[in-house]
Amino acid sequence: MIVVEARLQPPQFFQLSLLRHFQRPSFYFYAVTAAVLTALTYTINIDIMFLVVGWVPFGLYMILGLANAFAGSRNPEQPYFLQTRYEFGDEELRLSTSRGVSVLEWGRFKEWRKVVGCYVLVLDSGPIMAIPVADVPKGRQPALEDFLKKKIPL
Repeated sequence: MIVVEARLQPPQFFQLSLLRHFQRPSFYFYAVTAAVLTALTYTINIDIMFLVVGWVPFGLYMILGLANAFAGSRNPEQPYFLQTRYEFGDEELRLSTSRGVSVLEWGRFKEWRKVVGCYVLVLDSGPIMAIPVADVPKGRQPALEDFLKKKIPL
């Protein structure tokens, strides 16, 4: 069993929030719509209002994503900022904080990645868990990565 004591820091939360916001399909929908309407406006000389129709929703999407990430990273009462004990067992991942204990079977995870200085475990329902790499003892990082590769294939 691998045990890690970790705490996500606000800058890491901010970066992960932005990364997830800009990887959603809705971001690409708004971006492609704005690009197509821009191209149409300049190539076939249609009304300039098409730029507004494309760029206002896209701009709002980006601004709201930044605002949500900023607000979430400034709220120290959120559970993702609590000191958390992760126990990586053969059958499950056990999380313990001052607010309680959760147990997740490995089958509930669909992928994991190492991004923004964190091990990011993605649940099949969409939410993520981020474990800062810096909180994993240096000698245990390769063992944790091998363990995750076996339990949650990339």
